[in-house]
Amino acid sequence: MTEFIEKERETVPKQVEQLVLCDLDRTLIKSDELVDIVQEFLIETKNYSEQTTKDLAELVMSTHQNAGESVQPYGVMRDTYGLELDPSVLADQIIGHFDIELLKKRLLIPGAEYLFDAMSTHNTEYAILTSATDVIGQKFKIALFERLIEQSKIPYFIINHEAKSQTAEDHWYEEDSGSFKVPKPDNDDNHGGWQAKKIVIIDDKTKNLQSGTNKVSNILKIHVFADGDPVTDAVDLTHVADQLAKNGQFPDSLRYNEAA
Repeated sequence: MTEFIEKERETVPKQVEQLVLCDLDRTLIKSDELVDIVQEFLIETKNYSEQTTKDLAELVMSTHQNAGESVQPYGVMRDTYGLELDPSVLADQIIGHFDIELLKKRLLIPGAEYLFDAMSTHNTEYAILTSATDVIGQKFKIALFERLIEQSKIPYFIINHEAKSQTAEDHWYEEDSGSFKVPKPDNDDNHGGWQAKKIVIIDDKTKNLQSGTNKVSNILKIHVFADGDPVTDAVDLTHVADQLAKNGQFPDSLRYNEAA
């Protein structure tokens, strides 16, 4: 009976002041650089022929030319080049093969580790909200990111579209309560999700931050530099993390101006 009550309690949405939803690719981790690292890993650990090595290089080049949108490198690498199928095992293999400090420098967007440390320090609820068609490949990136920042079991959502703000505004927002009912994350069946008074979305693409049909005020959209490279109308992820670390909250000055 006690076990049933505990199970029931775990599936009730957690009442929180705010929930931070972070994009992954080019917001927290340098996705193109990771493709290069996996290529290096394969070449250094497999006995490929000259032609196979050349084909792999062409795949990686095509991935970079298409910014990862029309080519799914990890799916091809799994099917053709013997890449490990289990995302967590592959993450461990990459960590074991390369120097972890070197991996941090090559892969982490400046400010990513700082942001998650600040959120943990201030007991800020957070999850990764990422878009992908290759779910296994995305789980690998998340597993690797966890190891690089020395955290585990980061809640995440892997969706097959990029309308992130629209999802929060049109599907999670409840007008009666004026809050967001966010479902349980993909990686925790015992999590009841969140009932959040405020949503913060951090993303490197403005199209992911566009409002849905129900534009609401208690959603803070933060547009950050893709891969840490400065662009107009975006902010540095390190600055975002610093604001939270110093103030215990994300100031409205970080808000992305859709009308600009």
